[in-house]
Amino acid sequence: MDLSFSDKIILAPMVRVGTLPMRLLALDYGADIVYCEELVDIKMLQCKRVVNDVLQTVDYVSPTERIVFQTCEREKDCVVFQMGTADAKRALAVAKLVENDVAAIDVNMGCPKEYSTKGGMGAALLSSPEKIEEVLKTLVNGISKPVTCKIRILSTVEETVSLVKMIEKTGVVAIAVHGRKKEERPQHPVHCDFIKAIAEAVSIPVIGNGGSQEIIREFVDIEAFKSLTAASSVMLARAAMWNPSIFRKEGILSIDDVIHDYIRHAVRYDNHYTNTKYCLCQMLRDQLESSLGKKLHAAQSTKEICEIFGMTTFYESCTLSREARRESLNIISQGTLKVDDKNEEIVDATQLPVKFEKKDYLPQITPKMVLLEWCRKEKLPQPVYQTGRKDSDTNPARTPNPARTPNLTGTPNPARTPNLTGNPNPARDPQPRRDPQPHQDPQPHRNPQPRRDLQPHQPEWQISLRNQEEVEERGGGSDRGVHSTRCRGLLIGFSTLLSQ
Repeated sequence: MDLSFSDKIILAPMVRVGTLPMRLLALDYGADIVYCEELVDIKMLQCKRVVNDVLQTVDYVSPTERIVFQTCEREKDCVVFQMGTADAKRALAVAKLVENDVAAIDVNMGCPKEYSTKGGMGAALLSSPEKIEEVLKTLVNGISKPVTCKIRILSTVEETVSLVKMIEKTGVVAIAVHGRKKEERPQHPVHCDFIKAIAEAVSIPVIGNGGSQEIIREFVDIEAFKSLTAASSVMLARAAMWNPSIFRKEGILSIDDVIHDYIRHAVRYDNHYTNTKYCLCQMLRDQLESSLGKKLHAAQSTKEICEIFGMTTFYESCTLSREARRESLNIISQGTLKVDDKNEEIVDATQLPVKFEKKDYLPQITPKMVLLEWCRKEKLPQPVYQTGRKDSDTNPARTPNPARTPNLTGTPNPARTPNLTGNPNPARDPQPRRDPQPHQDPQPHRNPQPRRDLQPHQPEWQISLRNQEEVEERGGGSDRGVHSTRCRGLLIGFSTLLSQ
């Protein structure tokens, strides 16, 4: 069922604040819908979607291995993905990329900051109604999830209402209105009359935004702002950033309790410490110059942040739990090789036969080296492999060639065995030679003793390679996140034939 935007209390999109821990905390306290921070279309199109089994999240990871967007099952039905875009095709590509992991798609048309407007995005779109129409229609017609947008008001009520009516015709299901003009900042009063005029002019839900601090200081004030603006729903930004417990019907919690609740989510989801620290600084506000605030500023890891707020035990517990889960998944991904006893073949592996004629290769080339080089060329992680010998069926019709068959009896063969004593061997070479004879091992010291466990026929070696990957990927759209992934179920068997 599609997400409804009527009669909701919503966490607003906020850069560096609207990351997963804050969104989950807002839901804990009573928010109905949560928006992620604005993410630019070009950056998202460079990302790869990765299922993170350790953290139980879905991560969108950039080529630099930074988590740009992270979500989880808990918020799947109530998280709105907000993008920054000025191009309909890119917007649709991003929406298709993420639509199965989110509840709705929103286009930012209200951000007045330069990093957004310089690319024609955010509030810059307000002066390009044709582009607004193209982007929104493309999204509405191209994806199955609801589409919304967030705007700021224009110079006059009439201009703003005219724009909103055009937006309504594109098929969006709701529109969020920040009751300030693009040149105005939080210290300027919010224009509730503009929002009310818009709400009365359209039939789709209007989400009122911009009342933090001036009007909304606690939960009961949300209804007052809703009445002033005639909005269907209310969106909170700064008030929620300072104290997310404003969503609680029971009343606001102390900032100490909120900080501890926030840190729990940050630790559980391995949020990058810089993002955690940034959000905590917004909550501390007036306490930033206190000894506690100075300690927070000095923190250089999640562990140090937890130490500051007396949560070391929780941090250690979560870390151990995460490592245990990672190890468990690691074991599952490795699995157990199943062998068909009848045919002596690995039956749950993709087997790749590799012809290996030793005479055609340098002595240091081994089956292991073939695997390593192949993984390097395929840009796969260092392989973890298992080896086991199985004898080939002896061909009775084949007569070994004494000149080429290795001597495996344990008795030196003066015709082929290298001189390991350092003294001349008059039986085979009146003068010591430093160069290896044909078919000799030029590095005899690597295996000075003859092998007694092999039969004097060509051995066949079965080498099974399982690639697995565990990569700690730190950082993200807001210098946050940790991402752990692995190549699961990639199992490759190499059969190599050694011949002398």
